[in-house]
Amino acid sequence: MVFYRKYRPQKIEDLDIASVRTRLTSILSSKEIPHAFLFTGPKGLGKTSSARILAKAINCEKKKAGDVEPCNACDMCTSITQGSNIDVIEIDAASNRGIDEIRELRERVKYAPANAQKKIYIIDEVHMLTNEAFNALLKTLEEPPEHVIFILCTTELDKVPDTIISRSFQVEFSFPTKDEAFRSIERVLRGEGLATEDGVVEAIYKRSNASFRDAAKIVEELSLSAKNNVITNAELEEIFSTSSIKSGIEKLVKCLSQKDTKGAFEVLEVFGNKGIDFKVVTEELLEHLRVLLLNSVKGVQSPVEMSIEDLEILIREVSESYRRLKYTPIESFPLELVVAKWGMNNNNIPVKKEEKIEVKVEVKKEEAVVPHVIEEQKESVKEEKKPETAVNDDALFSSLDKNFYDALVAAVKQDNHSIAGVLRGSKLVSLSDDGVALFCTKFKFHKDKLSENKTRDIIEKRASELLNKKISIQVELVE
Repeated sequence: MVFYRKYRPQKIEDLDIASVRTRLTSILSSKEIPHAFLFTGPKGLGKTSSARILAKAINCEKKKAGDVEPCNACDMCTSITQGSNIDVIEIDAASNRGIDEIRELRERVKYAPANAQKKIYIIDEVHMLTNEAFNALLKTLEEPPEHVIFILCTTELDKVPDTIISRSFQVEFSFPTKDEAFRSIERVLRGEGLATEDGVVEAIYKRSNASFRDAAKIVEELSLSAKNNVITNAELEEIFSTSSIKSGIEKLVKCLSQKDTKGAFEVLEVFGNKGIDFKVVTEELLEHLRVLLLNSVKGVQSPVEMSIEDLEILIREVSESYRRLKYTPIESFPLELVVAKWGMNNNNIPVKKEEKIEVKVEVKKEEAVVPHVIEEQKESVKEEKKPETAVNDDALFSSLDKNFYDALVAAVKQDNHSIAGVLRGSKLVSLSDDGVALFCTKFKFHKDKLSENKTRDIIEKRASELLNKKISIQVELVE
């Protein structure tokens, strides 16, 4: 059995996140158990495992009064652990997301449990349900039968309707602290009788992205070649090329600081030839840039000199390339784009409010296009262009510029990635003198999403900040 399943927590005390242990203990110690739970947080932190533990604790046949832990020995606990209990139903919302499946569920919940005290439905990735399915589920959550408990799990809380959230008891699975992550790794090592050299657990923690599941997979991979049950730094280097990545990242950052695009591409080529995972490369690059940023803020001298502004822009672009990794067939490509763009002109990278945004205004006279700047610019206009003509705010609002739109998308992304994605799939077609921005889209889903109050608030806030004027948005569906 693979390690992450073999060492899946079976009791509350096995859970590695302290806040979750405290939360579940408090719930199970109370006189009444909520009829609906919502487990939220990133993948690999134990949401589904906690749901099963909760199901066992509620239905355990040998649990004494005052106890919160399941016995893990009775028929009820054993069958839930094995996934064979007919009263504990796990549903993957990603493949059962339609209204028909939820209607069927609503019919089934009417029937009392066969053997358990409570019939428990665990719906994983609940954010994948359609709007119609959510509405159908809501009716059941509003008036659930006494014998039913729902445990909803999601990695994307922002996609779950507020009506569902308000009717559920939320348990948040935040990224673990370093101590909590070490606790999880050491639990697996201890179970396998493995020892480690100094620094190995730290390296596993860094590579796991704070995911308990990924950490267990790494330990399993290292255990296959461990000699005398000891995982060494040499073995770690052989499998994951940790020192090669570190030295390569240092060279890459130095090239970026000097705008040495050719040298930066050579470093990326070395990573590719060695077969090093570019997901790991990007993570290590972000960590290195973060340290440089912190040192700059603290006034600590670093071997590479980069301004705070440059570091901020570069971190934002590398973070965006990390998001694109899951969509590209060539895993080196997102980072290569960042390097190329940075080497050519880093001033073209989308900026925030405090940075300078250039908006081109079309001047009717002689049909010339003259660049105007919202904030003062140090660079003068090239000689072949017409002299700058002063414009007021209203004239500025009457023209649109791609720089503003890109800056708006980048700003919104700081609040919510999914909203920024929907915004990018629409088109800004007009901006009236009174500050009404009109967006058009050919997709009904995009229109519905952009029209939501929460979405509108975020976009209007960011647009107003960028243009220093109150902005409101309207969305229209077009052919």
